[in-house]
Amino acid sequence: MMIQERSPEALFTVYGPQGDMLYTVRGQYLGLHGVFGLMDQNRQEKASIRRFGSDCLGYYRVSLANGREFSLMKRFIGHRPALQLQGLLWHVRGDTVTRSFDVADQSGQVLMTHGFTVHNGRTAYGVTLPDEEDKALCCLCIAVIIDLSTGRMAPAPLAGGQL
Repeated sequence: MMIQERSPEALFTVYGPQGDMLYTVRGQYLGLHGVFGLMDQNRQEKASIRRFGSDCLGYYRVSLANGREFSLMKRFIGHRPALQLQGLLWHVRGDTVTRSFDVADQSGQVLMTHGFTVHNGRTAYGVTLPDEEDKALCCLCIAVIIDLSTGRMAPAPLAGGQL
């Protein structure tokens, strides 16, 4: 589960199935660019995300600590966002505006599912991730990019935070 934080130091916290904290996402927006980091529980950076452009029309460059890199371009076609991954033979399918989407590989095998929820009155996203850390980190970075860019354009979540 990814919980959206209300602190300037942390944007998201990612928890495992047993409720243990796995990662935090930290970063800042700097005008038409931004820098974000995915940190593990030992405060080691596992991935960095650099944004160039705006939330609507942006280019994101992801670098994992092991050297793997990929990018994601976000633009709008009509009123819907269009995402293009480069450096991964994966694609995002579903509705990124409502945060109900998944990431699949070229054969169609689902690597990650993602859905909006509320947890203890806070905005959260239920995610399922692959066991392989490299793939899980790539999937989390894609989710963070979508949630950060969509979240800044979307209306506030439910008043009171209860479903």
